[in-house]
Amino acid sequence: MEILIFGEMGRASWSLLNLLLIIAGVAFAILAGARAKREMEKARYQGSETSSLRLGWMAVIGAAALVMLILFILTQDMRAPMVLIDLWTLIQVMAMALIIAATSLAFKRLANTFETNMDEQLFGYRERSNA
Repeated sequence: MEILIFGEMGRASWSLLNLLLIIAGVAFAILAGARAKREMEKARYQGSETSSLRLGWMAVIGAAALVMLILFILTQDMRAPMVLIDLWTLIQVMAMALIIAATSLAFKRLANTFETNMDEQLFGYRERSNA
């Protein structure tokens, strides 16, 4: 069986790369959500407050994964022949890049907060910024 790299214009096909991207995007969103839930429970146990910025980025991750899933369901006819990429692959790649960037931003603040808390616990003071 031959797999075309790009489908012919006007012919129905579905993209293998889109399927792989949707699986990776949804898995990434689920793992990020599980990590955020675990960190929020830990913060609640320690009595510290969570950042609304982090929760905002978590909403972006969930929305992007949901958009990827809806686009895949609406645009890919799996009864048609398979191709490697199609016109919708670019949108799926952009959504996956958004998920990766939002996850990085969501947990970057968490890492900075953790370092500040560790400094406070180890040295008994919090560093002040010169801003």
